[in-house]
Amino acid sequence: MTLSLAVPIHDRQVKAACELHSKLIQWHTTDKALEALKRAFPDWSLSSSLLKIAAINQLYGTNLYAVGRMASHVEQVLGATPPSTRVELAVVDRIAALPKAPEQKRTWTHLSFASKLCHFFIDGERFPIYDSHAVRVLSTHVGKRIGRDAGNRYADFTEPFFHALSTIGCRPRELDRYLWLRGSFEAWRKSPEKAPVNVELKGLFGDQRFETLLRELSS
Repeated sequence: MTLSLAVPIHDRQVKAACELHSKLIQWHTTDKALEALKRAFPDWSLSSSLLKIAAINQLYGTNLYAVGRMASHVEQVLGATPPSTRVELAVVDRIAALPKAPEQKRTWTHLSFASKLCHFFIDGERFPIYDSHAVRVLSTHVGKRIGRDAGNRYADFTEPFFHALSTIGCRPRELDRYLWLRGSFEAWRKSPEKAPVNVELKGLFGDQRFETLLRELSS
């Protein structure tokens, strides 16, 4: 599928996002902790999977309640995979589709959680983070709603993500930061008290010292 950006992403916007991201001390500490965990537990055994899942769920607030069941599921999906193996993007949808418990009436899809698990513990350059903020902003740039293909939602997000990446020439993690920060800022600007962003971000968005960078980000 050939894509074009209906609304271009400018280099100055990505640079503003990266500079703003550098001010987020708590997020940097969190990311360093996850990197240390990745080095300490490179495999996907049940115990390693449980530690990684619990860390992502707690530190990134992914609202996953069936942590133990997800650990068993991840072990089945990735447990036999050597750390050096190139894992395909489709694994995100596989992890996200957690089999339901016997008492459940429906199957829940944990796509944001699965993308973060793969981003931090497999390859942050190959697995961009899927969340509502990133999807909304990227949809605006592409000019259509994305990430809604029920059978292949992650690919429906990553295809335009990597196309957009090719138009601006930055690193995947830099585009990640732009999409997340812009989406978070727009949500905060509409409703500063009720926006689904954490305390550190709210402090950043409300700090007059960063008004110029925030204008660059959202212009």
